[in-house]
This record gives sequence, structure tokens and C-alpha cells, in this order.
Amino acid sequence: MFVTCEAAADFSRDALGFGFETCTTDCIGASVTDLMLAVHAFATAFRIWHKYGSDTGPMGRWVLRSLLVNGVWSTSGVVVWLQPGGHRPYGFDTFYRLNGQCQALLLFCWWSIFATMINGTSARLSERGLGVLRIFSALHAIVFSARALDSGFEDYVLCGGANVVGPLISMWLLVSWLCYRHGLLSAWFAETERPAHPMLVAMFSGVAFWVGNSAVLVGCHCGVAKWMRSLLESCMLASGMISESQLWPGVFEEMATFHLFGLVGNEMLFRAYAWMTEVESAALPAEATKRKEKKGLADDVISDMLLLQGEPWLDSALSRVAAGDVCKAR
Repeated sequence: MFVTCEAAADFSRDALGFGFETCTTDCIGASVTDLMLAVHAFATAFRIWHKYGSDTGPMGRWVLRSLLVNGVWSTSGVVVWLQPGGHRPYGFDTFYRLNGQCQALLLFCWWSIFATMINGTSARLSERGLGVLRIFSALHAIVFSARALDSGFEDYVLCGGANVVGPLISMWLLVSWLCYRHGLLSAWFAETERPAHPMLVAMFSGVAFWVGNSAVLVGCHCGVAKWMRSLLESCMLASGMISESQLWPGVFEEMATFHLFGLVGNEMLFRAYAWMTEVESAALPAEATKRKEKKGLADDVISDMLLLQGEPWLDSALSRVAAGDVCKAR
């Protein structure tokens, strides 16, 4: 975590053999797909806020924060990726460094969602454990923030991709464990006409995310990125938009693939966000909320978690799901 982005990028390419090459000319696909990610994150945040407003627990607040930061992160990427004709306009360095700071903040939000999820189970952390996790989360975000300010664009892109793995893998493992513990997968197989539960959908999001990650591993000249570019080219030829095969790699390269399949994975993960926000809001003790407001406790990850220590709200909700009392996110 403390190595430079340059060292991490060199290790990935030279030692691990990653085929990733940062797009630096007319990266239309990466720019358009980043815009799609931004719109999706903002739209999901609006739906959750419109439904619950300020009547959310810590999960709802961290979900909204992560979605808003995710939207700003992707919006800044729209400008960063364009690079028409290989030209980096005035302010390019500022935008990609802003992009890095947004990602650092998003890392902290993701770790906080992970902490909130843990505290909703019977394996909840103690106050000291929550403090340690919060310190680790802040340290990860601060170190990555500093590295992003100190690295070149090409190395920052690959380094940024590596840093999202930790919190996302942690959340995915926890979701998968909860699905296994409460028998969601076996229940779905036994009753296939029943829609998959949002937590189960989130577990399957790992497939979408890793299909997108495969483009980073093999590069844009083979694998999914090449197949997607060939598909796009075939559609454009069939529609008469182009007269011959002439699409340059930047039309659809590694980052466009990463973004597009990340959009699918986000939708699957965001469904679990919405469901957890709903069940947590229903479980939040009214008396604890009033006590918090009266005492003026800080609205941070530790004090928020303490409000819900009376009951493992996430385990309880999933137990009701297993029993057939399904709480659907609307």
C-alpha cells in the first residue's frame, strides 16, 4: 500500500505480465462509459434519497456518500479520458489529480460500508475494532491520495485499479458469506420462479467486475476488449455508419471494457445497497436516534454503529428472508 504508483505499475506489467496500456489518444469509449457510470451513480443516489430522505441509518448515509462520490469520480473521468488527437488540454493534470482524490474518498466510503455491514451481523466489531478499521480505512485513503498526487497519469490509472480491489473484494466476500450462511443460493435454486434476492444479485456482481478486470490483465488487443470492439465495428458497418474497418483501439479499449462491465456490476451491487438501507432504516431504534440527537454525538462510523448494537439487523433481515418474509427494495 505504501509503494509508489510507478513501482506498482511496473510490477504489474513486468513481473505479472499485465497487458494493460493506458489509452492516451481519443479514448472515446472510456469517456462515454465513464459518463454512463456517473449518471447511474447519481440516479441511484437520487432514488435512495427521494425514498428515505434523512430517515436513514449509517448504512443509508454511507451508501449515499459513496454514490455521490462515485458520480463525481466518474464525471471527472469523462474529461480526463477524451484527449482528442493525443492532446491534453489545459487543466488535464488538475482533472486527473482531482479524479485521484475522488477515488481516495471513495475508498474510505467503501471501507465504511464494509464496516457497517459487519456490524449488522452477529460478528459485529467492538468499539475498538471499529476504531482500528476506521484508522486503516483513513490510512489507505490518505496514502493513495498522496500517491495519486505524486504520479504520472499512465501509472496512476493502473495503480488506481489495484487499490479498489481491497474494499470491493472485502465487501464481496462478506456478501458471499452471508448468502451462504442464510441459504439464499440454495433457496433460489429450489424456487427458480422467485426473483433472486438483492444480496444474491450482489454476490453475482463479482462475475461482471472480473470480466471487466480481465481486459486489464490481457490488454486491448485480445480478449473481451477486442471482442467488444469487433462487435461495435460490425454493428457500425451493418448500419452504414462506417464503410470499412477503421476503428482505432481508443474507441473501445481496456478502460471502456472495465467501465462497461463495471456498470453492470454496479447495478447489481447497488440493489443490495438499496435493500440494506431499507432494512437498516426499519431496524434503527427510535430511542437510540433520539438519544444521539439529544447528546449531539458525532455522525461518524463509530457512533453510528453503536446505535445498532442492540440487534444484528442484517442477519435478522436475512433470517426473515430465509423464512419467506422477503423485504424487497423498491
